[in-house]
Amino acid sequence: MLIILTLSFVSCSDADDTYSCPDGKLVATSDAADYYFFYPSDWRADRADGMISVVAGYDPSNGKSEASVSVTDFKASGLKDGEEYWTKHLSEYQATFADMEIIEEKTITIANVEFPFKTYTASVGGVKYKYSQVFIYNSPRIYIITYTASEDDYDTYIADFDELATTFRGK
Repeated sequence: MLIILTLSFVSCSDADDTYSCPDGKLVATSDAADYYFFYPSDWRADRADGMISVVAGYDPSNGKSEASVSVTDFKASGLKDGEEYWTKHLSEYQATFADMEIIEEKTITIANVEFPFKTYTASVGGVKYKYSQVFIYNSPRIYIITYTASEDDYDTYIADFDELATTFRGK
């Protein structure tokens, strides 16, 4: 069986009335996703193979990016909220990242609802990265919006991530 996923990364001026796009933004969604979000037009579409991601500071000469934002979602029934997901899975994060250090725990408002927003550092392949994640629980699914950048590049794109995360919506 052949499955074809259609990924939509279009300028807001080209989008139909389904999305009310802010100026200078593109919309990211796919036929398989039950969500969408807007990202800056100077970012680049990256993947749509079970998750949707966009990247900033892409260098075509080496295929590397300075920062990325991805959205993963999966069934996680029985939770009270995104904070419970984080608490239940924190030990798995710590087992994966031996040097994980939690930097900040706060909330972010998306569509008039507060969601947990966690920031931490961890090394991968000898490089120290800084991550921010937003955990949106909409029973029975959990949506995890992840911003990843090296410690040096993190501050360059965090404002873009904050704005991008607040545009996340279900279809």
